[in-house]
Amino acid sequence: EAARRWVDDLSHREIRGLVHELGQRLLLGSRLYECRQAELKRLADEADCAFFGVTPDADLKDIDNAYRKLARRMHPDKNDGTEEAKERFQAMKARYEALKQRRGCGPDSAKQGSEEDGQEDEQGGGQKRSEEGEDERTIAYDPTNRHSLDKAVWRMLAQFKTVHHGLEDLAQRLRSAGFSS
Repeated sequence: EAARRWVDDLSHREIRGLVHELGQRLLLGSRLYECRQAELKRLADEADCAFFGVTPDADLKDIDNAYRKLARRMHPDKNDGTEEAKERFQAMKARYEALKQRRGCGPDSAKQGSEEDGQEDEQGGGQKRSEEGEDERTIAYDPTNRHSLDKAVWRMLAQFKTVHHGLEDLAQRLRSAGFSS
């Protein structure tokens, strides 16, 4: 409520400046999020490759061979069929599937593109559009219209909050993987 009053009290020039500043911070936050997400993916890839005894630049054939070798050794039937052996085997299989998916070879990677709700924009830039035709990654506003600027401020703040929570989540995941962010 106090924030809404504060925004309402801003002059047209001040709210345009606020929208600009929020936009710049959103861009920085989004880039940082993407960078941290890529780092987490790289670390997971390295850890899974090390688990299977292959190098991070190993091709899918080498990964498949290492998986099959480990699967034969870890199969529950060869380890007294205990519940613990089954869980270890399933965890190993999940690591293999995750590694394949990160490499773009998993069962979900082929479906992923066709199941997207949004569609690419007509220029082929790859950004999704909602059913209304509005780009979901950008916030359009009219810099001459006060109502449009007000609306943009609140949408940007909501996105900023989402990016902030995403960064906190990634930082926690990186810390739990043993790396400081």
